[in-house]
Amino acid sequence: MRRQMITRNLRQPILLVTRQRLFDIVRVSAILCLLVAGAGCGGADCGWGSQVSAWEDVNENGVIDSGELPLSDVKIFFNSVGSPSDYQRGPFATDSKGETRLSEFMPGCPSRSFEVYPEVPVGYRLTTPARQTSNGPGFRDALAFGFASLPGSGVTPAKQAALTCTSHKLLDADEDQFLLDVQVGPDGSVWAALFGKGAAQYVPEQKRWLTYSQSDGLAGNEVRRITITTDGAVWFATTTGASRFDGKAWLSLTTANGLVNDNVRKVAQATDGSLWFSTRAGVSQYMPAQNRWQNFTSRDGLAYDFTTNVAITSDGSVWFPSVGKGISRLMPGLTPTWRIYTQNPTGERHPKVDTIDDIKVDRAGDLWIGSMGGVLHYKPHADRWTNIFFPATSVGSFAKAVAVAGDGSLWIGTEASPPQLYHVTGVGVNEERQWVRYDSRDGLPTSALAGESQDFIRALSIAPDGALWVGTAGYATRCELRE
Repeated sequence: MRRQMITRNLRQPILLVTRQRLFDIVRVSAILCLLVAGAGCGGADCGWGSQVSAWEDVNENGVIDSGELPLSDVKIFFNSVGSPSDYQRGPFATDSKGETRLSEFMPGCPSRSFEVYPEVPVGYRLTTPARQTSNGPGFRDALAFGFASLPGSGVTPAKQAALTCTSHKLLDADEDQFLLDVQVGPDGSVWAALFGKGAAQYVPEQKRWLTYSQSDGLAGNEVRRITITTDGAVWFATTTGASRFDGKAWLSLTTANGLVNDNVRKVAQATDGSLWFSTRAGVSQYMPAQNRWQNFTSRDGLAYDFTTNVAITSDGSVWFPSVGKGISRLMPGLTPTWRIYTQNPTGERHPKVDTIDDIKVDRAGDLWIGSMGGVLHYKPHADRWTNIFFPATSVGSFAKAVAVAGDGSLWIGTEASPPQLYHVTGVGVNEERQWVRYDSRDGLPTSALAGESQDFIRALSIAPDGALWVGTAGYATRCELRE
């Protein structure tokens, strides 16, 4: 099943508190009942409660072993043994820890047995008894249900090729500072965006990281994304402007220079050497040779002023995803012409184009869009779109980061916490697609300080030697596939 990011809902805290209080009331009342009235608890009111967990039983032995991960969104039910057939409580979905709590008020405090059972998720089978019994009244020990992936269900948890990873801890992630991007240059240099702490550069010869902040020349310490241009310079998109570093000198651009807005989300370089800036209030094009700026907003045809990224495909089109308003595409040509995609271009069931976190261009100039539900692939010269959906058994359903390897295979990082990484082969037309999942058991680090819902993959980048760099809450990690 899928781990979902925790989203704030004004009603949610009330529901959670009510459920917790009910569970505690049942537990306390049951204990008091037993203490006051004895084992039978006759004549008093009490209750029954039990904690239930669900996990992915990789080795299928029916036991929770070290390294095996919990399953969220598993629906749990229970009924009282001997009660009418229509007596059923639930469903109670397991949380991101794979846990849920059951409780039942018992007037008169009779002795009663409860049968607990899950709804088996699609693509899985049980490795533990399907129905488990808990006796009431009272709070009972936890029950656990193990699930193993079915062959051909879409995702292979077992390793078909070993992933070897080396992690570099760059910060103690918290609500104010996260690693948001990792990029590798043609020379193998590795750069990391440390939102709240500036940026870092890895020096392999010295096996250490150099850090840069506003005091060194950055426009600001809140760095979101990094771009390495053809001249080897590094551009940093910050909330207070864009900065360029050539290894010696810094240059920062803001609205004072012509930028449409200082809150920059990403920088991209076109083949003519011009630079495009995605910002929170429109987009900008800067032509260094002429020292000329051109700005575009929704008044000029942009779908929405708040853009989140920018990418340039091989046909010269410039793409800008926006917040909730689809993708804007500036067509190549002397006269600015915009095409807006608010629904999937194929007209079929599709990943959402109004919920996009990552957008990349591969070596062939194709576009790859990470979205809610999967990935969209666009070949500009063929004008062909392909949908790549997450399998039903995937852990996570939001492609937060994408990267295309030299062999054409696809890497995807999801919103699932702790980090989940997918390697997808057969992504071409009429190819047999295969998904393999990697996680902490393969060396992906976890950040305890990041919080349960925030420790996910934020960035992926392919190095010249074929290694994959993974950016999570507080780590930059280098991974290699070994057969």
